[in-house]
Amino acid sequence: MNLDLDAKEHTLDPKYRNEWGVQFCTCPDISKDKHTAVYSVHPDVLNFLPGGLSVTKGPAIGMWESIKTITNDSSALVTWQKKITKKVGYNKEKMTQMTHNWKIDASASVESGELPKLISKLQFSFSAEYGGSHVSTEHESWNEATEEEEQLTSELKPKESLYLWQYKLGLGHDSVLFCRHLKITSKPNPPTEVPLPPAQP
Repeated sequence: MNLDLDAKEHTLDPKYRNEWGVQFCTCPDISKDKHTAVYSVHPDVLNFLPGGLSVTKGPAIGMWESIKTITNDSSALVTWQKKITKKVGYNKEKMTQMTHNWKIDASASVESGELPKLISKLQFSFSAEYGGSHVSTEHESWNEATEEEEQLTSELKPKESLYLWQYKLGLGHDSVLFCRHLKITSKPNPPTEVPLPPAQP
């Protein structure tokens, strides 16, 4: 694949020195441990590198998000039945923003819209040391996020509450992948287990 990043010309330009967070230095003679210049790496270049999204977007997070609370305020047993709407899939809009300065050769076997998916999946599989969450996302939907309905039925005792949670993955503050996993608890604290299998090393 031939990938051209417009930002690469800025990576070596001294006028961009110290402008971005990740830096590298040129060192003509490593034995003398002297470098000639320090440069910043452009964020658009970092996004393409393994682990780069943890620098530009933030580390991978996995969390249970509360999507519904049901409470029986009566003094009788109640059967609750309702359709729950949940978002499932990949937040394409958020992640395609990272490729705005990328030019992908027409002969590439990976389409431009698919590349952010592959890089995101890889980021989630990394260990925490590299800003990942060390989970496998192979069995999750990587189609563009859509809303789905699910029919739920439950019996609630008097004054009892139920809490519905959905598992999602994000990078920094951006929600990236809305998983299908739903969990119902009787307490307002989110579940502690991770429903996704660990990534293979």
